[in-house]
Order: sequence, then structure tokens, then C-alpha cells
Amino acid sequence: MKTLVLAAALAASALAAGCAAVDTDKDFTNAECRTAMFADPAVKQGFATISDSGDGLRDKQLIKREAYNRCMRARGFVKGGGVQPVKPGF
Repeated sequence: MKTLVLAAALAASALAAGCAAVDTDKDFTNAECRTAMFADPAVKQGFATISDSGDGLRDKQLIKREAYNRCMRARGFVKGGGVQPVKPGF
């Protein structure tokens, strides 16, 4: 039991240290991409036309995620390709 608690504590501290390193890295543009996400014309247009109820909230999150990922790819932090997120089509 003690080893499980120790392993969990070490994993949490390693995760926190890794996140702190990313946030303090002067070259990392995560905050810039979050700012660019809201300045993206597709996000502005989507937020102006999509309602805040029902599927509209999901659509807004999808638009924001796509804009954020475009910025991260453009800055070289995320490689292109991979698995495309599933867009539910009800």
C-alpha cells in the first residue's frame, strides 16, 4: 500500500514538474496560441453565429480546438497528421 501511495506521489510530482517546465519555457507559445485561437476569424464567425445551447456549445469547442491546433502546428509544437477528432453527426 505504501509503495502505491509513493508511486502516485512521484507520478504527480513528475507531472507537475513537466507542466511547470512547459509554462516557464520562454520559447513555448501555448499562451500565444490560446490568444490566437480567439483572434482566429473562424472562431469569431462561429461564436457570432452559433447558439449557446445544445449542440452549439459542442460546435464552439470544436472550432476553438481546431484553431488552437492550427496555431500549435504552425509553430512546430504539434506535428500534422494523426487521428482526426470524431465529429458526432446526430
